[in-house]
Amino acid sequence: MNKHITESKLTSRFTFFIIVFAAIFTFLVNQNAPKDSIHVQDNLSATALSALHIDKWATWKKEPSTFIWQFAELETIVVIKGEVFVTPDGATQSIRIAQGDFATFAPGLRCTWRVTQAFEKQVLLADTPLISLFWRAVFKAKAILRFAKVLLNF
Repeated sequence: MNKHITESKLTSRFTFFIIVFAAIFTFLVNQNAPKDSIHVQDNLSATALSALHIDKWATWKKEPSTFIWQFAELETIVVIKGEVFVTPDGATQSIRIAQGDFATFAPGLRCTWRVTQAFEKQVLLADTPLISLFWRAVFKAKAILRFAKVLLNF
């Protein structure tokens, strides 16, 4: 019986340590998305688009919907058609991104996407294995922290 109590204490302490670590890690690394985590440039010229070789980028399409998204790496897009309103976590205003716009999203940005019209974009990801691993660790830590807050009624 005494061994069971000791294991239970160890499990509780380990769980507490993980929650505290997740909270500190999240606080230090990525409290909130910085205000400049989304950059939008309206209507790039045909010359600029040609120079970017967007025809070689991946294509992503989405029908009207609302969802939460978190960027694991720097993402650059050119909107081919449609419109979306992106609201970073903690922000009070949405950013409108529409056909012809060029936009970049910082790694770690967590936001709500409200797609109001059928949306299509050309996408370029600036991904490296180390950066992806780092941000995946951040996302897991944030998920653990959100779970702990719900569990402990923070």
